[in-house]
Amino acid sequence: MKRARSSSATSSISSSSAGSTTQPLTSKYRRTDLLPQPTDSHLTCQLPPTCSDSPNTFNSTSELQTHYNHCHLHGCQAKACNKVFPDARLLELHEIENHDPFSSEQQRAGQKIFECFLPRDVCGKRCSTPRGRRNHMIQIHHFSKQYFFSVTNHGVSPQHAYRQPENHDTNGMNCCYRSGIWSSVLDPERV
Repeated sequence: MKRARSSSATSSISSSSAGSTTQPLTSKYRRTDLLPQPTDSHLTCQLPPTCSDSPNTFNSTSELQTHYNHCHLHGCQAKACNKVFPDARLLELHEIENHDPFSSEQQRAGQKIFECFLPRDVCGKRCSTPRGRRNHMIQIHHFSKQYFFSVTNHGVSPQHAYRQPENHDTNGMNCCYRSGIWSSVLDPERV
């Protein structure tokens, strides 16, 4: 059974607390508050294939994100390949044409495995040779003859991967896919 409080003890506590000013309670410290916080100037990328030998340092998380999207997001993961592509479509074609054993067998059997560079919903054309695809891209989609059509074999250097698609006409008119990237540059022969 609990002991009842005496009235004198209660009155002394309430009288002492009534006369003093109340101090605000401080929050507890978390362990993470005591650790040094990373600053934006310490953001370093060491991902393969472009940054594993010579890491890149960035001033902000947005710079690091942009770098990642252009140099690592569309990189081939096949062993010893590590090529970088400007978009997911060209990476997909690279994997089909260079690393897919089923596609190799289809090609040996004479089937068409070389797809148009444009998305399948825009153009689903398949060719039996890279030269046939090149001719299709030039004649139908008006790609420049100077376009680097073997981008699916070699990828692009990271500095070219930074360029963004601009004003691509999905109907295939007035478009050029130069150096592995979308561009609004017209074929000089058509101007």
